[in-house]
Amino acid sequence: MKASTWVQLPTLSHVTMLDTGFDHSLALKDDGTVWAWGINERGNPKSMYQTIPLQVPGLYNVTTLAAGSSHSIALKDDGSVWSWGDDYNGELGNGSNKKNASSPLQILELFDITNLSTESSSSHNLVIKGDKTLWAWGLNQSGQLGDGTTTDKLSPVLLNDLSHFSQIATGSDHSVALKEDGSVWAWGFNSSGQLGDGTRINKSGPVEVNGLTHITRVVAGTAYSLALKDDGTVWEWGKNLFRKYDNINHYP
Repeated sequence: MKASTWVQLPTLSHVTMLDTGFDHSLALKDDGTVWAWGINERGNPKSMYQTIPLQVPGLYNVTTLAAGSSHSIALKDDGSVWSWGDDYNGELGNGSNKKNASSPLQILELFDITNLSTESSSSHNLVIKGDKTLWAWGLNQSGQLGDGTTTDKLSPVLLNDLSHFSQIATGSDHSVALKEDGSVWAWGFNSSGQLGDGTRINKSGPVEVNGLTHITRVVAGTAYSLALKDDGTVWEWGKNLFRKYDNINHYP
């Protein structure tokens, strides 16, 4: 069924956060429970289509969530991270790929996590620990994990070269991170200049985005990136999909 006008979703109220994957959606309620709906073939083959939001079992005290292409991750108030869904490229971070999960599993290597990110067309994940270090896992064919390789990681790995991160964002095949000093760093696929370093060369480790300072927030799209400055201005780089002319800015 398609809806050309808005409809209210049943069973959902007191929602504080929403996110969408490629073909599924998540909602976080103010009581810390998570609700999901959409295509569910990776989570439970016996129930491929879920049209009404249902509570994700066994998941409570959640503070943040994110939906990837066909998997989901959630952060609890105790700093633990939980994942479920598709695990073809190690998206679940449990050390073994191709073991899909129909209910949330804790990623035991992660604790004291303060921030997490995955994206609707993404099969990789990023998290920030309380010590401001950055950890990544999942698909890495373009270097989007930032660990200096292009090898998929089935468990979280530490990015050794940098710390003092405050916020992260994942694109389809690239990643962007904000440091506490207001500088922006990026890595991964770079065919449209979405890393902002003035090239179209993929980077398997973090590179600083040229000329950006005083940044307070970053977001990443399929092949582009955005940054918000403390003066309220917005800066963009990468493939320009939404303008009438085909313009690509390789740096902000």
